[in-house]
Amino acid sequence: AYIREMMEKLLALGAGTVVLTGVSYAADQLGVAVLARGDAEISYYFHERLEQSSHGTGDIYASAFTGALMNDKDVFEAAKIAAQEEVAELWLTHYSPSLPRPEFYMEEVQKIFGNTFPGKDGKSVELGFEEE
Repeated sequence: AYIREMMEKLLALGAGTVVLTGVSYAADQLGVAVLARGDAEISYYFHERLEQSSHGTGDIYASAFTGALMNDKDVFEAAKIAAQEEVAELWLTHYSPSLPRPEFYMEEVQKIFGNTFPGKDGKSVELGFEEE
């Protein structure tokens, strides 16, 4: 009831569709809820909850969600795709001024997530979606 109430309040503020992440009704699951104006039911997608929590996951989710929308997916499909995404590679792009050579710290960082690299000006990669 709480999730529905919150989503309806957001719709009442003028949103056409509400996408709520971090929804959980079971300790071992985490998911996303989508409710569009006029829909009778909330659409849910759940996946296994990971033990580790990390900063920046909202950025990754938003990027995957936006990319899916830009590739003509509907809102629920985009929300589901974004929730299913797993990070293949991590580029560190924000450094403390006290770390003039971030590459010297990569070995330590890679103990946390192995496929981590220092970001550099102009570095880019083209992302694509696999067709189902």
